[in-house]
Amino acid sequence: MVARLKLIISLCQSLAFSLSKLKICKAGFFGHPNHAQWTQTIHKSRFTFQNPIRQNYKHVQTLARLLNLAKKHFFSVIIFTKQGELKTKMPTFVGHIETAVTFIQSQQAPVFTPLETSEIASAF
Repeated sequence: MVARLKLIISLCQSLAFSLSKLKICKAGFFGHPNHAQWTQTIHKSRFTFQNPIRQNYKHVQTLARLLNLAKKHFFSVIIFTKQGELKTKMPTFVGHIETAVTFIQSQQAPVFTPLETSEIASAF
């Protein structure tokens, strides 16, 4: 695939881990949250790639196991750059950077105490 992928993991103070996938590419993207493959169009070429929602789900499972934390302590965000055009309707956690910021800011329910946050951060 032509797009470069960047995995971003951030610990939000007293909130949760955000597992984000940034897709950097000037292309059109078609996909459905439940389908295994999505399609990327560049000029007149079409490429399929793994559904990033499913891919992030696997990342969340792995990190939860490695960090010995419940999966509820993570949330997934899929970010496309402005050059990427989403051609199909996506869930609220899939979109451009503005969508991602809005989604992350909407996650206000505390998950960790300040002490737990410090302990987790110090493990890194």
